[in-house]
Amino acid sequence: MDPQIHEWQKAILPNTSTEESIGIAKAFSDCSDLWGLITRILTRQQWVPKSTIRKLKSAHSYIRLWADGYEVPSGQFEKRLKNSQRAGDLTIRLLQNICRTLTQGV
Repeated sequence: MDPQIHEWQKAILPNTSTEESIGIAKAFSDCSDLWGLITRILTRQQWVPKSTIRKLKSAHSYIRLWADGYEVPSGQFEKRLKNSQRAGDLTIRLLQNICRTLTQGV
């Protein structure tokens, strides 16, 4: 194929992996913001036990730390996940823990 055609195709075709990575980063950011907001709202409710608030805050801190370690906010998570079975296993366990915390704790 002519190099000019190849360059033209690269320029006009959407880069789905980049868009997907940005989408994952944005989804994480939005979910993290929502988690923080919900936790702040629940903190003001008298009926919510302090232990539940501590669990939510701890889990939120943990997922943010995990996300930073796997470069989720910078859009590099997909690349890191493809290169590491351990990252995939940890991701599954993390998501299970989040689901358990949200369903049992709230």
